Amino acid sequence: MSNITPVAQIESLARAPLDPQVLSVRKTVQRLQIEMLVPADLAYFQGHFPTQPILPGVAQILWVARFVQRWLAPSMIFQHMDRVKFKSLIYPGDELMLDVRCIPTGVSYQYLRAGRVVGSGYLISGSDETSA
Repeated sequence: MSNITPVAQIESLARAPLDPQVLSVRKTVQRLQIEMLVPADLAYFQGHFPTQPILPGVAQILWVARFVQRWLAPSMIFQHMDRVKFKSLIYPGDELMLDVRCIPTGVSYQYLRAGRVVGSGYLISGSDETSA
């Protein structure tokens, strides 16, 4: 049992980062590539899981949406996901490449580690914007 109080746990979560460390960004009108490092102190790792932290799928999807809106299509709003696959677990310290491509209905994305796909899917947009 942990000696950490609930208040201390909440304070720790509030200080923990939510995003990966972005190492580089390459952007064209229809494509976004982000090299990133997954920090060990991400808020998502706390309690998921205590003995072997893994990055939750919801965080991976959130990053795609957030980065698309930040660097590719600021007004794009996603209504749903399609064909989302988590092919391999993502751990603290992993270096990843996020490759996002605009498609007529939104974006397709792949997370790659050492050239191998570890996650992929489609985020379907409710707006007509498919490029910045």
